[in-house]
Formats: sequence, structure tokens, C-alpha cells
Amino acid sequence: MTLWHLMFQRPNFSEQHMQNLVDQYTANPDFGGFPVQQMTLTHQTQTLFYLDFEFRVTVPINRGTFEQMVKFLLLQAVGSDQVPMPFYYGVMNQPLADLGIETHIYPHESTDIIYWRAPAQD
Repeated sequence: MTLWHLMFQRPNFSEQHMQNLVDQYTANPDFGGFPVQQMTLTHQTQTLFYLDFEFRVTVPINRGTFEQMVKFLLLQAVGSDQVPMPFYYGVMNQPLADLGIETHIYPHESTDIIYWRAPAQD
């Protein structure tokens, strides 16, 4: 299993965003073909929401795929089912740094991913 620790900064993300994200993986425990064990809002502070996202890696993930997966989670958090396709592709084509996403990959199959801001919808 792989464990990603997701952190979303307030007020850029709301408790409703987090609940929607958890609900999506509860209803459909599949992350692009990777079986999801759990997506859980573990705790929150005045500045951050903390979620644990555990899934099974069935094929190796290269850096490019990893970055696309991280961006897809961002879009899911803000409601990707409600954003126009040009916005979706605009986000997916940006570098992580430009989106305010920071990642720390550890050798023991866990990763910290920090989402500092939500993408602006023009």
C-alpha cells in the first residue's frame, strides 16, 4: 500500500471540499485504476486540513504520472465535475509549483502533498 498525506490550506479549501473528496472515494474506491483502501479526513487545524489517502499501486508510477495524479486530486477537491474543460486542462498543464503544490516523497512508500491554494476559475 501507498500512503499519501494530503494537506489543504484554509481558507482556500473548505470543509465541504474535503468532505466531497472523501465522499468521492468512499462511493468509488478507484484512483485511475489503483484500488483505494481509504480516504480519510484525519484532523484539521485553523490553517490546514489533513487527509490520509491509502491506495494500492498496481503498476509503477513515474514522475510525470505522479504529478498528473496530484493535480487530479486538486481538481477533485474543488469539484472537477463542475469545472469547464478548458479550466480542467489548464490546471493539468501547469507545473506543480505554479499551482502552489508542494510534494515530499519518502522512501518508505509515503508522500506528503501540500496544496497551498485552490486554482482560480476565471
